[in-house]
Amino acid sequence: MNKIFGVLKAFVSQGGISRLEVEAEELVFFVLLLEDCASLKNYLNKDICIGFKESNVVIASRIEGVSNTFEAKILSFENDHLFMRLSLECKAAENGDIKVLTSYECGKNLIRSEKVFWHILESEIMVLAR
Repeated sequence: MNKIFGVLKAFVSQGGISRLEVEAEELVFFVLLLEDCASLKNYLNKDICIGFKESNVVIASRIEGVSNTFEAKILSFENDHLFMRLSLECKAAENGDIKVLTSYECGKNLIRSEKVFWHILESEIMVLAR
């Protein structure tokens, strides 16, 4: 589980769905929750922890036009014939990196220290602690 520590900067709720804006270092994450989060007003401008699974992260050489897309340096990778595990630099994350699990084909041409883009869907992020 990747954990990101940030500050809840804003949220809107409508019809049982809420969208949160979390600032973490220089990154801004948007989180979609299937619940009405009126109680979140007590957490505005306070610390919050969000998380997402390593298998839900998409990496590519270029991603445009979607929120929760960031550029990062590849710190390390391991692979076998099916999967590749990447460690990407992310100062806002626990231990300073996020972990990515992707198919071998997706990552076979990657080089350590190369920069890539990574993306996490708003609906794949969980609020872990308020």
